[in-house]
Amino acid sequence: MPGNVGIGTSSPLGKLDVRGATYIGSGLTATGTMLSVNQNAPNQNGLDVFLTSSSSTITGVGINTIVNNPNRIAINVYDEQNQSNMLSIYGDGRILIQHQTDQNSSIEVKNQNNNSVFEVSGNGNVNIKNKAKLIFDGSQPNWNTWQSAICAPMGAAWVTSEPEPNGFYTGLGMTTTGLYYGRSENEIGSQNTNIQYLFAVNLEGKIVARAIKIYDFGWADYVFDQDYVLRNLSEVELFIQKNGHLPDVPSEDELKEEGLDLGKMQEIQMSKIEELTLYIIDLEKRILELEVSDK
Repeated sequence: MPGNVGIGTSSPLGKLDVRGATYIGSGLTATGTMLSVNQNAPNQNGLDVFLTSSSSTITGVGINTIVNNPNRIAINVYDEQNQSNMLSIYGDGRILIQHQTDQNSSIEVKNQNNNSVFEVSGNGNVNIKNKAKLIFDGSQPNWNTWQSAICAPMGAAWVTSEPEPNGFYTGLGMTTTGLYYGRSENEIGSQNTNIQYLFAVNLEGKIVARAIKIYDFGWADYVFDQDYVLRNLSEVELFIQKNGHLPDVPSEDELKEEGLDLGKMQEIQMSKIEELTLYIIDLEKRILELEVSDK
């Protein structure tokens, strides 16, 4: 039949133009295709649904598929060449993507610049790129209200897919004994993994590391300044007798309450070492003076 056919309109825009609610269905025992749209011409869509009003008072769904069985496929994309379902949306909202190759992106999201920012490849790898971020809600105010953000089986690790400049793959993971950071010359997770553990925190909070550097702290060379007032030893003795610890050193009770600041404590200990050095130098001078006076 030449021309366009309109239902609900006298000015059809396509071969079949239906305006208003449209139902395509069958009886309980019917099988087969209810609507088949064949498109074999270039630059044409198989089926267009136009929402012709932008009014906020008009509501509704452009294409609505109603099913009454969660295992019934509501929408399906079928690969005729390979004779397999590629994308299926079930009645309970499940989405199944299958028969994908490792090179293809099963799911892809692009930003306003048409750059891919999120991809799920056929082998299940998830790629977040082009400065996209994986963001978790940080509104929980304290430890007692934290929620699970990333869950994985015990022994799983966050690992690099490529070696760092020195040739090592690195990984961070948790086991039944604690948290570990390590490196391997071979890809972590391969049969040849040989992890060297560089840092660990056990379940009691004990830290094991190869070396620790602390930045942004003071040092004690001020003890050697000309105007530094060195207490005489009798003052130090009285202070110890009264307080049970050295001057300028926090007491055991203070440390239990406030914790130990490694950088600050290193500075305090160094100041005491330098003071001891000055005491020894002064003591040596007095010994030499006595030896001279005895001759």
